[in-house]
Amino acid sequence: MAIGCWDRVSMPDIDFDVEQRYRQALIEYVRGKYGDENVGHIGTFTYMKARSCIDRVGAVLRVPYVNIREASKKIPEHEVGWDVSDAIEYIKDLKEYMDNINPNWLKHCLAIEGLPKNIGCHASGILIADKPISSYMPMARTGSAAKLKMVTQMDMWEVEGIGLLKFDFLGLNTLDVISDCCKSVGLDPYAIPLNDLKTYKLICRGTTLGVFQLEKKKFQTFCKRMKPMNFEQVIALNALFRPAALDSGTADIYIDCKHGDRKIEYYDQTVEDLLSSTFGICLYQEDWMNVSKIMAGYSGTEADILRKIIGKKLLKEMDEEEGKFKQGLIDNGYAHLADRMWNDLKAAGRYCVTGNTKIMLADGTYCDMIDLVRNKYHGQVMSFDNEFDVVPETIIDWHDVGKYDVYNIKLKNGKNIECTGNHEFPTDRGKLTIEEGLEVGDSLILSNKVIDIPNTSNLHNYEIIYLAHMIAEGYLRTRKYKSGNILQRPVFVNRCSEMLNDFANAICAFPNSSYNEVKRNTRTGVVTQLVGCPKESRPFIKYSPTDLILSLGCDVLSTEKFIPDEILKLSNDELALFVSRLWCGGGYIYFGKKGSISIGYSSKSKKLIEQICLILTTRFGISATFRVQKGKRLSTYINDNSDVKNHKTTNKIIYVAIISDRTDCSKFADIFGSFFIGKKKELLKKVLDVGVAENGQKSDILGYKNYKDNSIVVKAIHPGKKEKHFINRVTLSKLRIGGIIDNLNIRFSPIVSIENIGKQSAYCITVNNNHSMIANGILSYQSWNRSHSAAYGWLTYASAYLKVNYPVEYLCSLMNHPAGQAREEGEFKDFKDFFVRVPLRHCNAAVKKALVGAGCFDMMGLSRGALIHNIADITKQLKRKKPDHKMIDDMISQQYPLTLRAKLKLEQDLMGMRISGSYLDIYKDINTLFGKYSWPLSEIMDRDIGTRLISLMYVVRRHEHITKRTGNKMGF
Repeated sequence: MAIGCWDRVSMPDIDFDVEQRYRQALIEYVRGKYGDENVGHIGTFTYMKARSCIDRVGAVLRVPYVNIREASKKIPEHEVGWDVSDAIEYIKDLKEYMDNINPNWLKHCLAIEGLPKNIGCHASGILIADKPISSYMPMARTGSAAKLKMVTQMDMWEVEGIGLLKFDFLGLNTLDVISDCCKSVGLDPYAIPLNDLKTYKLICRGTTLGVFQLEKKKFQTFCKRMKPMNFEQVIALNALFRPAALDSGTADIYIDCKHGDRKIEYYDQTVEDLLSSTFGICLYQEDWMNVSKIMAGYSGTEADILRKIIGKKLLKEMDEEEGKFKQGLIDNGYAHLADRMWNDLKAAGRYCVTGNTKIMLADGTYCDMIDLVRNKYHGQVMSFDNEFDVVPETIIDWHDVGKYDVYNIKLKNGKNIECTGNHEFPTDRGKLTIEEGLEVGDSLILSNKVIDIPNTSNLHNYEIIYLAHMIAEGYLRTRKYKSGNILQRPVFVNRCSEMLNDFANAICAFPNSSYNEVKRNTRTGVVTQLVGCPKESRPFIKYSPTDLILSLGCDVLSTEKFIPDEILKLSNDELALFVSRLWCGGGYIYFGKKGSISIGYSSKSKKLIEQICLILTTRFGISATFRVQKGKRLSTYINDNSDVKNHKTTNKIIYVAIISDRTDCSKFADIFGSFFIGKKKELLKKVLDVGVAENGQKSDILGYKNYKDNSIVVKAIHPGKKEKHFINRVTLSKLRIGGIIDNLNIRFSPIVSIENIGKQSAYCITVNNNHSMIANGILSYQSWNRSHSAAYGWLTYASAYLKVNYPVEYLCSLMNHPAGQAREEGEFKDFKDFFVRVPLRHCNAAVKKALVGAGCFDMMGLSRGALIHNIADITKQLKRKKPDHKMIDDMISQQYPLTLRAKLKLEQDLMGMRISGSYLDIYKDINTLFGKYSWPLSEIMDRDIGTRLISLMYVVRRHEHITKRTGNKMGF
C-alpha cells in the first residue's frame, strides 16, 4: 500500500458517497447486518460555557434578570468559548459582583462549567462496532417517536480516541443521474472503461455542459488549457481548479510541464517515479506521506501522523514536527532542501482565524468561528467557487489549533479580520499570507454580487416593519415590576407622519393590540410618541409586540441593539423591507458639492452598525464603510437634506455605516427605494437621477504600490510629484491589465494596516468542494486532498463518458432527476402539492412562473393570470414553517383572466411557439372585418377575383429599421 495504511495507528474515517435515494436504505442495511445495537449515530454536543452557566444558575437561584444580564455582559462577545474560570481570571470585578448578588451563584457556575448542554446528531456520521456500542460508551435516543435514533454520548473525537470505526454516508445526486442513465442503456457503471478516447476529447474541447463539476465556463476554459488525456490527469483537474492552486501558480506550473513548456523539477531523483504523474508537484496529502518516507526516513506510522497534522491543521503539532522533519532530511543528505520542503509542506496546514470571526452561513445568518468549532456545526456556510460566485457548501471538519501569534488586518473600507500569519487570502497579486509577504497596499477581495437566500424566517411583514422601527428609534429597555422583570410597553418616537402611521399599522396588525398617542415637546420641536398596549385592560396578552421583542432577545439598551437572526434569515425582498424601514429612522441621505452623495446610518450600538455593513456587503454587494465618530451624531429625525447639517452633539462614541460611492448609492436606491416611506423616498429618486460615476467606484480600489512599476499604468494616470496610494479598478480594466482585475463578481479593498496583537486562540473549519468561506465579509481560502479528488474525478469522467456515448439518455436523466422523487410519490394533487413536493433549489419562483405561463397547470382548472399575479406571495407563504393555507387558497382562486393575446405572447416568449392558438384567433368572426367574402391565402389563386383590390390579414413576427447609404431610413 503506497500510503502505508498497515502502519496506521488511528482508525480511518471511511466516506461512502451513495445515491441520494439509497442513503437511508444503506443505513438500514448496516443495522440489519450488524445489529441495531452495534450501529449508531455519532452525537454532537454543545457545552456549558461562562455565559450559559451564569444565565442558567442565575435563573435557578432567582437572581433578578437585570443582574444576570449585567454579569453576562461583562464577558466580551468574542470570547463565547470562555469557561467560568477563564472569565473570573480575566475580568477582575466579575467574582465580586456575583458574590455580592448571591454567594452561591459563582460556586454553582464553577460546578457545572464544561458539562454538556445539548445533544445532537452528526449529519452523516455512523458508528459500526463489533458488539453493542453501549458496552463501549453510553447511548441516548433522540428524534421523534417515528424516527428514533440511537446516538452516542461521546463526540467524534472521543469515539476516535477509543478506537471505533467511523463511517460517513453521504448522498450524492450525481450518482443517481449516472445510475438512471446506465439502467436506461443497459450499462454496468463499474464497467465504464477509463481509456475512452472520445471522453477525453470531449473534456479537452471544453464541451462539458452537464458534466459533473465541469459545467461552468471558466472550468470549460481550464479544460481546454490543461487537455487531460488520462484518468490521473482528470483527478488532478479537479484538484488544480481550486482558488489556492490557481492563484499560487501551481496550476500554471502543472499545465506548462504537461505541455513541455517548462522543465519538470523534482525535489530529488528518488521521488521522480512517485511524483511523475503530477510533474514534480506534491498535489495531495498522500504525496507528502510518501515523500516523507523516502526522503526524511519516516515510518508508515510517522507518515500517517504527519498526514493527520496536515489534514487536521494542527499548528501546534506542526511546529513540533518541524525539527523532526528537517532533521530527517539532513540525516538523509537533503540539508539543502530542508527549508524549502518544510515551507511547501506547511502550506497544506493553513487557514486559521480567531474565534470572534463572523462566518456567513447558508441561511443568511452569521456565526462566530468558535461556535462553529466548539459546537461541531454540521450545516452549510457561504463559500465561493473559482469564478467567485457565492454558493453554499457543507462543513466537513472543525479544528481548534491552539494559541498562536495573531495579526489584525484592517482594510480601507473599515472591515478587519484577525488571523494567523499563515492564513491565506486571494489578493490582486495571487494567493498570499502574511508570512509570504502580504502587506499594506495589497488588496483583499469582497463579493460584488446580490446573494438571494430562501426565506427560512417565520416573521410576517408587519413584524418586520415593527422590529425595524423599534430597533431604529424605539425604547427597548427593561423595567422592573413586582411580578418580575418584563419589558416596558414598546415606545416609538418620531415626527414624520408617514413613519408614525406605518408603525401604528404594524402595531394594530398584532392580535388584540393597539396603541396610545402622546405628543411631547423637545428642544428640537414637537415629537409624537406611540406606546403599544393591549386592547383589553390586561397586563399580558397571548401574543403582543412585547412578546416578539422578548422572544428575539432584543430587550436591550440603545448601545446594545442588534439585528436578530430571524431577520437575517429573510429573503432579499423581506430583508430589503427591514433595511429600508430601519434607514427611514436612523439613516440619512446627503447631496454634497460636485455631485457627491453620502448615504449613511448612525447608532450608539457598534454591533448594529457592524451587522448593517455585513448585510450590505455580503447580501447586496454594496460597500458600506464602518467608521467611529466622537462628539457628533447625525440626527435620527432626518427627513430632508437640510437636516443633515443640523446634527446634535454628544460626548459618546457613535458608530456609522457610510455608503459614499455613487455607484453603490445608485445600487442602494435601486434595491431599497421602493420600500422607503416619507421624504427619504423622494431623496432616493434623486440618487437614481444622478446615476453612477463614469470613472468607476471609489469603493472598488487597489493599492497603487503593486502597479507603480508598470510603465503603462504610470503613463496613463500621471501621478506627478504627489504620492499616490490607491488606484481605481476601472482604470486598470481600461488599461487591459487582465486577470482577476476583470472579474466583476468581486470588488477590492486595500489593506491599510497589519498589526500583531499577540497570542490568541485560533480556529479553522474544512468546507467541502470549494474549500473557501466568507469571513467578516472577506473572501478566504481552505485546502484539498487526493482522496476527494480521485472520487470526484471518477464522477467527472463517468458523466463525461455517458454524455459523449449516450447523449440522449444522459441528458434525459440529468433533466428528469430533480423531479424524480416527486414523481415517485404520485401525481400532483394541486398547485400547492407541486410547490411543497418539488424542492425550491430545483424549481424556484422564476421557474414556477415559467411553468404557469406555459400552461402546465391549466389541467387543474387554475387561472394562469391569478397564479402569475400571486406567484411571489404564494412562494413566500409556502416557504414559511407555518404557511397561511387559507390565504394561499384565496390567492389561487382569484380571477385575473388573461387575454388570448397575452396568453399567446407568454407561450411564444417561453417556448418559442404558440400552443393555445394563433393571433388570428383573436378575430374569430372575420366576416365582421372583411364583409361577406373572406378566404385563406392558399385559396386566392383558385378564385376569379379579377382586378379587385383585396385586403390581407397577417401576423408580424419581426420588424427592424435600417439606414440606407443615402441616409434615409427603411423599415422591414
